[in-house]
Amino acid sequence: MPTQAMKHPLFDKLGSKRFILASTSPRRIEILTQMGIQNINVVPSNFEENLDKANYTPKEYVRNTALGKARAVYDRLKANNEHENTVIVSADTVIELEGKIYEKPRNAEEQLINLKKFRDSVSPQHVLSGVIVIVDGVEFTHVEDTSIVFDPEASDELLEAYVGTGEGLDVAAGYRVQSLGALLMKRIEGDYFNVVGLPFRGTFVLLQKALSV
Repeated sequence: MPTQAMKHPLFDKLGSKRFILASTSPRRIEILTQMGIQNINVVPSNFEENLDKANYTPKEYVRNTALGKARAVYDRLKANNEHENTVIVSADTVIELEGKIYEKPRNAEEQLINLKKFRDSVSPQHVLSGVIVIVDGVEFTHVEDTSIVFDPEASDELLEAYVGTGEGLDVAAGYRVQSLGALLMKRIEGDYFNVVGLPFRGTFVLLQKALSV
């Protein structure tokens, strides 16, 4: 039986505004749709994600990258006088391990090297997502932190077989926890959806705050 949409004042507020996602990520679209948000307008950001990591902590880096994405879309809409009555949501996700930021691997070789580092580390990875909401030019921010522990007994053969599937090359750190990448996991602590692409509760609460619901 289909699940009935949740009735909440937030969705009434959103229904009177143009909801814009500054991302083409199908996973983020799916998560927002699952949350109950309808009529999502996808407006890709042209922000160059080239901030100098040396100048930021990992949480600052992911927050400022997401902020750059959101501002780029807002400024473009404002220049065309299309910014009024809009809600803009942007996000950025990276993996942090022992102070180093991992984004999308450049190739399969780098993907395998990273996966071996994750498996062999005694420290958990931190999946960090910066989420930005802009309403009427006012910015609201949130950073979600979910920790992941890889299975230390995952063999080289398993890691190599996973890389051979081609999965994970287009996502931060090089694995999909919602698919075959789950075979590499020992445990996840925190918001599972954050690892997929967008924190579920964190985004909902941020939207509530931005719209004062």
